[in-house]
Amino acid sequence: MSIAKRMPGRNWRIDAFRVAAALLIVAIHTSPLMIFSETADFILTRVIARVAVPFFLMVTGYFVLPRCLMPGRLLEKAGLSRAGRTPGEYFRDYERKQLLLYGFSILLYLPVNWYAGNLKGSFRISRVVGELVFEGTFYHLWYLPGVILGLLLVYLAGRAFSYSGVLLLSFMLYLTGLGGDSYYGLVSQWEPAKAFYDWIFGVSPYTRNGVFFVPVFLWLGYGLARMGILREMRRRGEEGGVRNAAGPDAASLPGAYVGETGFCVSFILMLAEGIWLHGKGWQRHDSMYVFLPAVMGFLFFLLVGKTPGSREGKTRGSGGVGARRERAEGDFHGRLPGLSLPTWTTWMYLLHPIGIILVRGAAKAVKFMPLIENSLLHYGAVVLVSGCLAAGFCVAVPLGKTLAARAFAGLGGFAEGAGTRGRRKGRIRARRKRRD
Repeated sequence: MSIAKRMPGRNWRIDAFRVAAALLIVAIHTSPLMIFSETADFILTRVIARVAVPFFLMVTGYFVLPRCLMPGRLLEKAGLSRAGRTPGEYFRDYERKQLLLYGFSILLYLPVNWYAGNLKGSFRISRVVGELVFEGTFYHLWYLPGVILGLLLVYLAGRAFSYSGVLLLSFMLYLTGLGGDSYYGLVSQWEPAKAFYDWIFGVSPYTRNGVFFVPVFLWLGYGLARMGILREMRRRGEEGGVRNAAGPDAASLPGAYVGETGFCVSFILMLAEGIWLHGKGWQRHDSMYVFLPAVMGFLFFLLVGKTPGSREGKTRGSGGVGARRERAEGDFHGRLPGLSLPTWTTWMYLLHPIGIILVRGAAKAVKFMPLIENSLLHYGAVVLVSGCLAAGFCVAVPLGKTLAARAFAGLGGFAEGAGTRGRRKGRIRARRKRRD
């Protein structure tokens, strides 16, 4: 039995790399190789591990944006569905889920922020806006508002401009952010540039946010999905004249050897770039590199398979955008269906700072300081504790939803009215889908 049949609607390569990316994110915040070499730890956590967050962004772009931007007839031919929703409704529903998850995360870390004294200080509107919209209320929560804002930007731009236009715009934003990140020490030598970035830093502490960092990776993921679908439509002879309106020619997808060579070359160049910048001392932060988008483009191309949406992708389980992917919403942070790798990595990302706190607290309580002082041992303990917490939340959240649904079901008329409204909305969405 093929992998595709054993894992319907899923891409085993992407799922496997979800785990690797989650472990790399934990490494960024625990520095596991520091006990051996500061340089080795820098290469691992400040260069290699920087592929983790862009990977999750590209997963979102690959699975979510086609449903928000592609014509309904093309989605149906590709085996995708918006469950009777219009593109705008699907986008709003998805953004609402992310806002709910972000709100939950803010509440989850509120006691930690209070204990750490992060809530003290003068209350300023600019500070509140900067934390909520750009930085998040805890050091790792910037990702959630980043995705919410980045998706909004590329969705609006995708409806207004061509694929190439949005790609150019997203790269220009990325290059602008690059000047405030790894190349700040260089560009700040020019006084007007320094004044420009100082103005940005007055609102957002970093350019690694939903405006400068996120859009390019969302759009690269969407581009791979779009080109794969168009290539499949061309193979079937069903493209129907949508190619030029949708984006670049699907035939421009590189071959497997080109993808492997491109990844190796760009990855080596990014390593050299990171080491060179570190030696120069120019980095204000180290999330953005010139060669990072190239690395991610080739890496994700290899993960999704030779041709996303092609016959090969469907039979070999390489993750083409096809009918088997109906239940894979593709989001790193979307709905929580239960104990699955996408959901587990979601909670692993959200809960690993709590894992760090618990490990450090336990080490001090039992007076076993090597659990803190030995960075590799500390990393292993944090991964273990955070992984168990994530698995627990995977099970607890759906269980809580089920119990709440059963409780509401006992309210008689309320439940009946809610069901009637739900069926009415379903019929309206079905009619809209047929018109689309």
